[in-house]
Amino acid sequence: RNLDVYAVDLERIEVLAGPQGTLFGASSQSGTMRLITKKPQQEVFAAGFNAKYSFTDGGSDSAAVDGYINIPLTDKLATRIVVYSDSQGGWIDNVEATFTPSAIVVDRNSLGFGPPLTGADSVASANNGFLVEEDWNQATYRGSRIGFAYDINDEWDIVLQHTSQTLEVDGTFLVDPSLGDDVNAKFSPERNSDDFGLTTWTLNGRVGALDLVYTGGFLSRDVDSIIDYTFYNNGGGYITYYLCSGNVYDATDVNNCYDPTKQYLDSNKNERTTHELRVSSDASNRFRFIAGVYFNDVETNHTGEFQYFSTNDAFGEHISSYYNDNSGDGFLLGNTTVPTVGVNTSGPRSPLTTFFNDFTRSEDEIGFFGQVAFDISDAVTVSLSARSYDLVSALEGASNFSFGCRYGIDPQGFGNSERTADDRCNSNAFSNDVTARLDTLGEYGATGDDNVILDARAPNGVRDMFRGGGSNAATLLAIQEGRLDISDIEKDGTTNESDTIVRASIDFRPNDDSMIFAAYSEGYRPATQNRNAGQLAANQTGVYNGYVVPAAAVTDTLENFEVGYKGDIFDGKVRLNATYYQSDIENLQVSRFDPSNVAFLFFIENVGDAEVNGLDVDFQWAVSDSFT
Repeated sequence: RNLDVYAVDLERIEVLAGPQGTLFGASSQSGTMRLITKKPQQEVFAAGFNAKYSFTDGGSDSAAVDGYINIPLTDKLATRIVVYSDSQGGWIDNVEATFTPSAIVVDRNSLGFGPPLTGADSVASANNGFLVEEDWNQATYRGSRIGFAYDINDEWDIVLQHTSQTLEVDGTFLVDPSLGDDVNAKFSPERNSDDFGLTTWTLNGRVGALDLVYTGGFLSRDVDSIIDYTFYNNGGGYITYYLCSGNVYDATDVNNCYDPTKQYLDSNKNERTTHELRVSSDASNRFRFIAGVYFNDVETNHTGEFQYFSTNDAFGEHISSYYNDNSGDGFLLGNTTVPTVGVNTSGPRSPLTTFFNDFTRSEDEIGFFGQVAFDISDAVTVSLSARSYDLVSALEGASNFSFGCRYGIDPQGFGNSERTADDRCNSNAFSNDVTARLDTLGEYGATGDDNVILDARAPNGVRDMFRGGGSNAATLLAIQEGRLDISDIEKDGTTNESDTIVRASIDFRPNDDSMIFAAYSEGYRPATQNRNAGQLAANQTGVYNGYVVPAAAVTDTLENFEVGYKGDIFDGKVRLNATYYQSDIENLQVSRFDPSNVAFLFFIENVGDAEVNGLDVDFQWAVSDSFT
């Protein structure tokens, strides 16, 4: 997610439209927005504050305050401190409701994991009375920023700044129109906690006739969320397995269905380190240039736990038939950690957790960039810039879930005949080890040895790593037939991409108030890998025939051409900006979630090319000195 930075004590906001990849790097395909904060000033004491109060019709009140102080500590050293707090009141009510899963839906989604519900069976309900609250979607920003500026000498200075912010959000911002205006009914507490610390530094100076800038930053961010998941009962294919107690081996068994409450716990820890060094010539020269090098290191650690309140009861009703560790801690089945690289936590987890994701994504990039500009005449300027980058992306970790633990005493019929009674609640029995999966694809790509894939084993030791809609042999065949491209997976399981993008422009200024311009520019987004790489679609008919989840979605690139006019006309009374643009996107990345036909894990793929073109016009007219 993008940082949700509270805008306070800003010097200015810069908006650059169109691809800016040559100077600003990855993910600036559509443009770049920069929030420029005010910096400490020497020899100036200043202080100020802002306060506001507001109310929402039918909702809670809101209040905010922020203040700053600029203190010159010496004639060369100054500090600037900013603090802020903004409490934003809610307007959506969480109303009391009772949810009882439909027996028809439960039967439809049983997938054979329980006898049909009959009149003798019972379906429990969930009630959210303990969560009823008015105006519960509240948000509070709190933070501070402290900066130091030091003039080393007449040619060198340094600025060091640290920003710390917390964002606490309670409730949901979704409404359910069937219940009324500005209301919803949630059965699990919804909240989001977003904390970050950002430290940046910039060193400015001159070396001979060149300006030199070294800047860097370190970001540490934690985001934790709880999301209501109860209504998954209306569509989850394995709901009966986790919700109800019926025995698939006994069609006459009473099928009791327990508390349908469910919730999702999400945790993301992100760290990013950047360094950039650039030199530039005098901007007033007829020929001028900028050149630099950029380093970027990103790591995101993600865990997501799907918690079902009913599973312990559904699994434990018949101790003699269903797995129970008799520890008194409840249902531990899949809650221990898959022993693989990239997993961030250790088990056991909460007894409610029946499925979890635990992954580490990383990006390491180095880029070299430069721009030259030349004034052909006083009226015409041409410029050319380029960026050459090398980007390594990696995905490691695993998904793990409890499927297959319930009937552990009789392991037959759940995956593979190689399973034994000792596997009956091995937490790895049905997990998806993406580290091993991508390493296997990478090794096969490097060696061409079919046995690398045919002998690939899941974490429980079963020779069936690429299960889901196929098998190891089916995945190998997909590679050999060209339906699964693994050329972007290195031997170590990473994806390494190198490329050079360019930007060229020409500006014509017929007078001091007008400019006509044309530009060609390029931008890109990094590649990403998929957790379920190589899995065949569960549905292999029609448009899904032969479909395989791609190993990686490669970098998509955008090529943009634009021509336009900017200037003041009619004696400066009208300011007109007009741009025509055409953008061509190659290998467009999109995310897909298709649990009915492909896989129940999100994945990203390149779907082809796209084109966008349009006209962007705005004007301002100063009708008089007092009316615009």
